[in-house]
Amino acid sequence: MEAILRDIKFGFRQLVRNPGFTIVSAVALGLGIASVTTQLSVTNGILLEGLPFPEPEKIAHVERINVERENFNAEPTILEFIEWRDNQKAFEGLAGFYIGTANFTFGNLVERYNGAFISANTFEMLRAKAALGRTLVPSDDFPGAPHVTVLSHKVWKNDLGEDPDIIGKPAVLNGRPTTIVGVMPEGFGFPINEDLWVPLFKQQDPSALSWGDPMMTLEVFGRLLPGVNFDQANASMSVLAGMLEEKYPDTNEGFRAMEVKPFIDEFLGDQTVTMTGVMLLITVLILVIACANVANLLLARSMRRQREIAIRSALGASRHRIISQFLTESILLAILGAILGITYSVWNLGRIREASVEFNTPSWMEFSLDWKVFVAALFVTIATGIISGIVPALRASGVNENEVLKDSNRTGTSLNMGKFSRALVVLQISVAAIILTLVVLFVQSMNNALSIPYEYNPDEVLTARIGLFEELYPEDLDRANFIEALITNLQNRPEVDYAATTDRYQFLWSNGVRYSKGIPGEDTENLKIALIQRVSPDFFDSVQLPIYSGRNFYPEDFTATVPRYAIVNRAFAEREWSHTNPIGQRFKAEISQQENEEEGSWLEIVGVSGSMQESGLFNEDDDGAAFFVPQTQSDFSQFITILLRGSGDPQKLASILREEIASLDSNLPVYEVGTPREVNNRATAQFQFFGSIFTGFGVLATILAGVGIYGVISFSVNQRIMEFGIRQALGATRTGVFKLVYAHAFKQLLFGFIIAVILLSPVILSPGIKESMNLFFYEIDPDSVLPYALSFGFVTLVAVLSAAPPAFRAARIEPAQALRYE
Repeated sequence: MEAILRDIKFGFRQLVRNPGFTIVSAVALGLGIASVTTQLSVTNGILLEGLPFPEPEKIAHVERINVERENFNAEPTILEFIEWRDNQKAFEGLAGFYIGTANFTFGNLVERYNGAFISANTFEMLRAKAALGRTLVPSDDFPGAPHVTVLSHKVWKNDLGEDPDIIGKPAVLNGRPTTIVGVMPEGFGFPINEDLWVPLFKQQDPSALSWGDPMMTLEVFGRLLPGVNFDQANASMSVLAGMLEEKYPDTNEGFRAMEVKPFIDEFLGDQTVTMTGVMLLITVLILVIACANVANLLLARSMRRQREIAIRSALGASRHRIISQFLTESILLAILGAILGITYSVWNLGRIREASVEFNTPSWMEFSLDWKVFVAALFVTIATGIISGIVPALRASGVNENEVLKDSNRTGTSLNMGKFSRALVVLQISVAAIILTLVVLFVQSMNNALSIPYEYNPDEVLTARIGLFEELYPEDLDRANFIEALITNLQNRPEVDYAATTDRYQFLWSNGVRYSKGIPGEDTENLKIALIQRVSPDFFDSVQLPIYSGRNFYPEDFTATVPRYAIVNRAFAEREWSHTNPIGQRFKAEISQQENEEEGSWLEIVGVSGSMQESGLFNEDDDGAAFFVPQTQSDFSQFITILLRGSGDPQKLASILREEIASLDSNLPVYEVGTPREVNNRATAQFQFFGSIFTGFGVLATILAGVGIYGVISFSVNQRIMEFGIRQALGATRTGVFKLVYAHAFKQLLFGFIIAVILLSPVILSPGIKESMNLFFYEIDPDSVLPYALSFGFVTLVAVLSAAPPAFRAARIEPAQALRYE
């Protein structure tokens, strides 16, 4: 123990004596440790931590599988859920829910919240209790029971002023009077990040339904019974599914299997798991580069200390003592790096937590430096110190003290850095090139996904959403009258040039319907799908979406019942009528649940318009074929997107829209207000944020590799001062010396690239890996050389810049200067 303390004190004095070396080494290791620690925290929060409830490993998600249709999993209907709940034998109980938006009014507060409509036993299954009041109880789901609501801590704190007497107070939810009965603890947001919870069966009474009726579907979860695992539960539920298929063949044909899995797996796609693993791997590789850098610095430093080591050996120090001393110094460096790294990691995790709130990340994903991550960081720190210090320690302890003490030449080679040091630089270059290639692929993928080909000006129209719920607007006519009054009032405002509506969700995606051309031989069992927008008059003028051929809708098109008209976009026209004029062509589509007349479902094409990214973002499998129909010829959706165009800044129209809506319904909140570009930017902000983190990893790896190149070349120049002086004395030019140094650097660069290409060759050559890349990178051509050229080019640029200072210093060496140095 005494020897260890002496090593620590001596090592600390050595680090203090060499502040430049200490700072550079600690910062390099700190950056590596920070990246690993941050990503470990993210990985822990996403994949490992689980739900924040007692025994989270027993909470399972359940859904049915149609074995006759490949990869077709489906949620159960509300009646099927009740059959599962009452007849299952593998769970303590099953709970069901669906999530949606809710219009909430409390006094002067009118807001739209994310809500969960849950079976009353949900909180019991989670073992979750309220912070104030109570949670839902079974009697809340009974017919005739009063409407009740449980609020999140966030709503209670931010919007209701932390009112301690909130329990029992009345409010209005989706037009229905309700009573606030509870407030959940801070951080509770199950199942994702909800603001309030209401009884499920108050939304749709199962006693009024029959099998085969249109009804809602549910997400289902439960808590496994003691001693029951996922496989046993899956087998038990599959038996139940088979029984229901026999009992209800018309609705359940093919649904004779179940999938029971950990609850969080339902919310983590393969892409999320893979990208999380890739980012963790990249941070580990960054730490490897940092370790290689510090190992090179320790090697260089050990050369300057070879006389000290020789004297200590001559005085009786064993090789074990010298190795122990060097490892102590490297571990001290790693600890300093860990202090810097963990400090930076804590700050970075704060940024990620702030971003996760904005991105509506599931509330159960907690990104923090908990004890598990701290233990992992401690292990990483010790491993970093040993890895970066072991080879320099072994090399330093192996000196021949007699040769060193006889050699008065300060540039002696009794302990030269040699091939190992150069190999470390080659390793850094190859790893940096691989990381940067992955980063370029990821950034290119993000750019492809975010490069929306607008065929209209997305900055000159304001969009907003409203929800017209059944309690106040039970019929299509009620919603139609509200929309008509609103549009009329808006058009009467002098600031508004055009006002219109669409049922499209914001400006992100549209719903799809199956269609038929009614031609002989058409496969009616597997009809194609086109996306649909139900629009009001002035829609195309509001958006300024071009009509390339044919015409816009006429006012009488909105009152006609037969024939019905449609405007198709160019993608739809090219899909179905690429060799003929689409104007006047007809197709059949179910645009209204209430219209079953044979002739009424036929649509005649009167125009071909531009496209609006109807299939949504990150959907490269869909060609975006879409069509538009007059809103009055279809059902009126509960949720409406409103469009306003004026002569000035569209944001100034937001207050006008709120005024006019409040004049018609003071309890109706307006939400998702913004231009189409702003809406898309909000939808993609999460990907842009993590894209910037990914890019930062790549730049950091390349900079660390550049520092390694600079360090090795610079030390090499210092060791070869006399050689360069003699070369110039014998006639070598400064340019020749400059090229000689760069040749040394480019040799390492070349070897690094060769290794990187060898490691990347499976990605370049393997058809299977190419195909898997399409799952994780959006519209990326695996055969394109551009990502590899960009990454290798950037690494080359950094190498050129890193080698420049020592190369210029070598070229300026005078023979006389070299002799004086000697």
